Amino acid sequence: VPEDAPLGLQIFGRDAAQLAAAAAKAAQMGCFAAIDLNIACPVRKMLARGNGGAQLKDPDETLRRIEAVRQACPLPLAIKVRRGFDNSADSRARVIELLDGAAALGVDLITIHGRTVDQIYHGQADWSFVYEMAARLKVPVVGSGDLMTAEAILARLRGGPVAGVTVARGTVGSPWIFRDVLRLAAGESVEPIGRAERVQCMNEHFRLLVDEIGEYTAIRIMRRFGMFYSKGLDRARDARLALGKIRTGEDLS
Repeated sequence: VPEDAPLGLQIFGRDAAQLAAAAAKAAQMGCFAAIDLNIACPVRKMLARGNGGAQLKDPDETLRRIEAVRQACPLPLAIKVRRGFDNSADSRARVIELLDGAAALGVDLITIHGRTVDQIYHGQADWSFVYEMAARLKVPVVGSGDLMTAEAILARLRGGPVAGVTVARGTVGSPWIFRDVLRLAAGESVEPIGRAERVQCMNEHFRLLVDEIGEYTAIRIMRRFGMFYSKGLDRARDARLALGKIRTGEDLS
């Protein structure tokens, strides 16, 4: 829908020619403003097929994929990586080699998650590496990792020379987090969101899902997301149990 613009498309894969073709087709569609190449995903099934974060192990081959996409697609190109496959000095060196090469190939933006691939989502993100690369590279660097509150987002934005941050898990059940960041940045106080607005937001989320995929599938998705929306509510445990049993939109309301 128009209000979703600008909209980017993330792609992944091992075959350079297929990636280039996908990026070129996306550009021809006219609805995407940018392409993002995923070289970071730590999910096991992605790694098993040589996708996502597995590609950090081979900078040369990964740079060939980036070059193929860059040459095939006129849209701005971003890549997302993690700070290494593991915590070894060799893995760190490979990621730096990859980032230097990507910058030389003309990527427009680089997102760096402060965890290694083998950390998955455990432990803490190392933002010192993110800031180090932001200072080193002549390409805008965006940081990612452990951005679960508005206060954390603002602190990371102000903590080093990043062009921005990306927020993932911190938005789940808390989509108002962006509003809170803007208020904090403006020097305003941020009050905990009330029950009525929380429920209203959850219902709007459900309505949008129904419009997109129908009530049957939307209900099953909201059983999971409803658990996150219930955080902060009185009798949250009871709310989570009830949300896990919903079968219709009327049950949700």
